[in-house]
Amino acid sequence: VVDHDVERAEPLDAQVDRNALRLQTARLMFDAEREDQGARLLQDVPAEDPDHAEAALRLADLYERRGDQEKLVELLSRKLESARERRSPSVIPLSLRMGAMLAQTRPEQAAELYRQALALMPENEELLRAAIEQTDSEEQADERASLIVRYLATPSAGERESAVDYARWLVQHRGSDLDP
Repeated sequence: VVDHDVERAEPLDAQVDRNALRLQTARLMFDAEREDQGARLLQDVPAEDPDHAEAALRLADLYERRGDQEKLVELLSRKLESARERRSPSVIPLSLRMGAMLAQTRPEQAAELYRQALALMPENEELLRAAIEQTDSEEQADERASLIVRYLATPSAGERESAVDYARWLVQHRGSDLDP
């Protein structure tokens, strides 16, 4: 009798092991200042496991350090689209990274990116904070107020200094219209 669960698990385990080995070897290559070899190893990981966020983020770090914005944007866009399709939690770090890049030169694109990420991960505090910071307090006041209300409803918002600032802004913006 063949145990089919074991047969299916072995290729997955082998894939996980190969990618862990690639990542570790890439780290050693980077430590030895052999970035090109490390980058090639990292590029092999997403080819086998498209949801491997660590490899993508390490490649993004490398491209950013080298000033290769074109490769960086291409990588993050591709990874983000793939993560969205699978509704993967890696949407969070990828959106935050790409949003921070876009915020400097294309703030409307950054705001839209955060909206899309929040559609998948609506209660994520980091995404909510990034979206709040990206919205204009005058031109997008209603959207900002809605984001702040969602943020203040998250479990650990009360532990953050930003919650007090956001609550103050909300009171000033909405004034007496706030629901008790």
